Amino acid sequence: YQWTKNGDFAIQYGAVDRADGNGTADKAFHKKGAHALLRSRFSKKEALNQHWIKFANKHGYVETMPDKSINPRRGYPLLCQRTQWGGVKPTIPLSYHVQGSAMWWMARAMVRVYEYLQDLNSRIKNASQRYHIVMQVHDELVLDFPKKYTEGAKQPYGNLPVIKEVMRLMELG
Repeated sequence: YQWTKNGDFAIQYGAVDRADGNGTADKAFHKKGAHALLRSRFSKKEALNQHWIKFANKHGYVETMPDKSINPRRGYPLLCQRTQWGGVKPTIPLSYHVQGSAMWWMARAMVRVYEYLQDLNSRIKNASQRYHIVMQVHDELVLDFPKKYTEGAKQPYGNLPVIKEVMRLMELG
């Protein structure tokens, strides 16, 4: 697993391929020729990476994937710091584009889930039976639910309807 992960990062971040098998990606994969094979198999990923490197060098920022509810053509801009030589580090643009998009979607999901839980909590009198967002870590939202849903009569499926609605709201990204 670690060899694959390290090799993928090496390719994504523009590792040098060497004919003798001593290139960074080949060393990471522990397999001669892995870099050339994977770069050819994932040519669209390489093209996307090069697109964002060129874009960042020209404009100084990259964009997240567009959010159709805000602007169907443009994403949220993320500033790319320049090196002392004036260019953008080639490891930054694709990472910012992908991770920035994931974070944007998570932020939007948190707002939707929070509003839903606030509405749900407004109908629950007992404070110990309310629903809460506890924290957000990377791409995970940690929630605190009461042991049983107590609005009116007991429901046979406990919190399952609430969980399904939270899932639906998060999947809207």
